[in-house]
Amino acid sequence: MSEHHSDWCLRCGHNHRHGPTGDLSGAIPLFEQTLSDTVRVLSEDHPDTLTARNNLACAYQSAGDLNQAIPLFEQTLSDTVQVLGKVHPLTKAVRCAHVAACAQRAVDGPKMM
Repeated sequence: MSEHHSDWCLRCGHNHRHGPTGDLSGAIPLFEQTLSDTVRVLSEDHPDTLTARNNLACAYQSAGDLNQAIPLFEQTLSDTVQVLGKVHPLTKAVRCAHVAACAQRAVDGPKMM
């Protein structure tokens, strides 16, 4: 993989096309690889890494895997607050997604994997 920001943007768009209206089982490994690559190339606390982590958590949530989604949202929320601040749009988006995932778990109940 070429290690350029535009490549990640293209890959992220590809992942989203597989996501909510497509094949989540195919999208999740792509989101996982994107996160791994952004951590390796940009660092754990780079804003693009935080976005990639949030995208993966959203994919897990969409697939109904709240056991993976919620801890990932929690980690991402903590990091976005620290790196970007409480009122940054990404922080707000992660907080909202985390609340929605927790509400979904409250309604559905915990699932054992």
